[in-house]
Amino acid sequence: MYDPNFGKKMAAAAKKNGGANHSNNDDSTIKQRQADPHSHALVLDPFACQIANVPDLGKDLIREFLYDVQNGSLTELNVIASGLSTGKPDGPRYFQFHPSLDLAYAVNKLSSTIAVFSVDRHYIQVLACADTSKESMERFKNKSTLKLIQSISTIPSAFPPSMNTCGRICVHSTGKFVIVSNRGHQSIAIFRVAPNRLGK
Repeated sequence: MYDPNFGKKMAAAAKKNGGANHSNNDDSTIKQRQADPHSHALVLDPFACQIANVPDLGKDLIREFLYDVQNGSLTELNVIASGLSTGKPDGPRYFQFHPSLDLAYAVNKLSSTIAVFSVDRHYIQVLACADTSKESMERFKNKSTLKLIQSISTIPSAFPPSMNTCGRICVHSTGKFVIVSNRGHQSIAIFRVAPNRLGK
């Protein structure tokens, strides 16, 4: 079993006034949200279904695991920053692949950004073949199947990021649009995918 907190005790933040304000994004709220690893999803690659991508909101990382289809176990291979590593928190919440391009998108809850990644489909297939052949995975550790190629804000520049967090991201079934919900700004941000510009 994989424990991202390495056995340390974890505690959930207390709800205020009977509920949580998901648009609140001030320093104290961010500190609570990022006190521990906070995996928010597990998304398998669509090519070999063996690389599990796990956005870790607490550590500003996308964790990549090898998924063993025989026994369901996960082996951590790599971690990659979920944004531009500006020193400010990103808080990746969800991850989704493009339906036809070699691209993936992470929505960063705390920085109100979308991280766009190119996906190395060939490397994923090499990994999957090596696993099928029962090769050691050591040579695959610390080399990502992802490469950050763009980071884009989901809110207007005049809107305070401390008053917004992002919720869900999805890619339209046509692959032409990426859609993100903004809590606080109370909006749905829609971005057109430009495949002739590497999907940006």
